[in-house]
Formats: sequence, structure tokens, C-alpha cells
Amino acid sequence: MTTPESTLKIPQHAEKAQGQKSLAEQAGYSLGRVNYILNALIDRGLTSYRYILTPACMSEKLRLLEKFVERKRLEYEELSAEPERMKQFDRSEAKA
Repeated sequence: MTTPESTLKIPQHAEKAQGQKSLAEQAGYSLGRVNYILNALIDRGLTSYRYILTPACMSEKLRLLEKFVERKRLEYEELSAEPERMKQFDRSEAKA
């Protein structure tokens, strides 16, 4: 399965790569996986046929990063609130 993180890994290595084979080796993916991801990025206009990052790709990378940070922030808040919820639950059980 291709995740957003794995999709971002390909463009990061593209500048140093001489072709898809060296890109696959640098990214640690199979040649087929790299080809699949590159074609998806090209179809969406996120990179050109030469694997140069387009402004749309940079915007997408930023959007994914912001989404990740927000998800982690919410996760942290949820975990931070858990001890207080447990205390309130214990108090309500004690009264019952």
C-alpha cells in the first residue's frame, strides 16, 4: 500500500537519482513501486516527467505535513485529558 509518507519519499530522492532504478535503490523501494508512485504524482501534476518538484507538489507536501502535525496535536490533547477523565469516572463510581 502506498502511504502519503512513502509518496513523499520518492521526490526527496529524485534530485540525486539518475533514473528510476537508482531512485528505487536510494528510496529503498522496488522499481515497480517507484514507477507506480511517480506515475501517480505525474497524473496529479505534482511532478514533471523529469521528477522535478512542482509548486503543486511542494504545496501538497506542506498540506500533508500540516495534517500530520494537527493529527498528532489532537492525539496529544486526547491522551493528556485521559487521566482527568479517569479521575472523574472514579469519583462518579464512588458516589454510586
